[in-house]
Amino acid sequence: MGLRWSDVDFDAGTVSVAQGRVVVPGAGTVTGDPKSKRSRRALPMPSDVVTMLRAFKVQQAEERLALGAEYPDTGLVAVNADGSPIRPETYSAECTRQANAAGVPVIRLHDVRHTAASMLLAMGMSVSAVAKSLGHDPAITLRVYGHVYDDALASVGDALLRRSPAKAGG
Repeated sequence: MGLRWSDVDFDAGTVSVAQGRVVVPGAGTVTGDPKSKRSRRALPMPSDVVTMLRAFKVQQAEERLALGAEYPDTGLVAVNADGSPIRPETYSAECTRQANAAGVPVIRLHDVRHTAASMLLAMGMSVSAVAKSLGHDPAITLRVYGHVYDDALASVGDALLRRSPAKAGG
């Protein structure tokens, strides 16, 4: 929710996590630094995400032109058609609406991050790569998602005893 256009590098195909916007009870929506030093990071974007962000930036520019001086210049990516920042709970409500429409279980939007991490580990991605993408220390990733990693360990013995074709004779 805190992503700014200045955090998107279309040429490099990266997005930088440099700030966040969250709802704080009693204080409303607050913009601030990421939680930790590791949380501040640059992440590569898949090419289809780069393409979609480019198109969205053009759409946002058209909306800005249509409203003229009334369009606030927040620099944020996540804004309404009138340029006002989208409230974080709006995304959560939309996620719930879409899950209901798709007939899949509703989970908190924050838990989608956990699901993605679990899936990446189950697909064999390294703990360090998943940790870096989450902005975690690898030890935290292992502690939080260790159940997935432990499941993968069950096949390590079999994998070690398999012979690759190049070494079958040796």
